[in-house]
Amino acid sequence: MPRVPKSEELFRLSAGPGRPPGVEPSGIRALVIEDEPKVADALRRGLQSEAIDVSLAHTVEGALRHVDHDTFDVILLDLMLPDGDGLELLSTLRSRHIQTPVLVLTARDAVDDRIAGLDGGADDYLVKPFAFEEVLARIRALLRRPNFTEPVRLAVADLEMDLSTRQVTRRGRSIDLTFREFELLHVLMRHQGRIVSRGMLAQCVWRDTARSTTLDNVIDVHVARVRRKIDLSGAAKLIHTVRGVGFSLRLEGS
Repeated sequence: MPRVPKSEELFRLSAGPGRPPGVEPSGIRALVIEDEPKVADALRRGLQSEAIDVSLAHTVEGALRHVDHDTFDVILLDLMLPDGDGLELLSTLRSRHIQTPVLVLTARDAVDDRIAGLDGGADDYLVKPFAFEEVLARIRALLRRPNFTEPVRLAVADLEMDLSTRQVTRRGRSIDLTFREFELLHVLMRHQGRIVSRGMLAQCVWRDTARSTTLDNVIDVHVARVRRKIDLSGAAKLIHTVRGVGFSLRLEGS
C-alpha cells in the first residue's frame, strides 16, 4: 500500500494571509471541502489572497449544508473525509443536478483512483502534494470552460425563463423585469423547491458578503416586486416566504 503523506507534506503555499488590503473581490466563490485543518487553512488563505471568496467544510454533512443554502463557482474536494467518501459526496451533488466544477485534491494517486474520480463526475483531479500555483491554474481553466450544463430554459409550473434571451413568461405572457429582478428570479428558479436565504441572494445577486439590515430590506422589496409581476390574476402563487430564513419558489403542494 502506498504511503499516505503527512498533512504538512500535502500542500506547498507561499501566499499571504487573506486578501491584501485594497484588492477588490473577484466575485468568484469557492467551496473547499477538506478535513485536514492545515491544508484547509492554507487553501483558504491562498484563495483569499487571490480575491476569491472561500467557504470551508470539513465533513460530507457540512458540505451538503453549504450547497443546500448557497451557490459556488468552483468546489475543491478532498476524497477522504471523516464521515464519508468524497466520491459518494460527488455522486450526491451530481444526482441533485449541481453542476458546479469540481477539482478533486487528494492523496489517492493510483490510476484507478483518478479514473474513478473523473468518471464519478469530477472535472479535474490533482494529487497531493501540490503547488498552490497549480491549483490556481486549474481553477482558472475550469472557470474558462463554457457552462454547457445549465439548461437554457428554466421552468416552474407555467413560469418560464429563457437565459439566452433573458425573457420571462408566465402562461405565455411576457413579464418585464429589471436586471436585479431577473437575477433574483434566476437564483430562485435554479433552486426551485429549496429554501434560498437572504444571505445567498445578497451574495449571488448583489455580490455583497457583508450582510446588513438595509440590504435585507432591499432584498425583501425586490422579492415583493417580482412576486407581484409573476403572480398573474388567478395563477397559483409561486414565491413563498419562509419566515426567518428566506424564500422558496415552488408550486404550492409540490
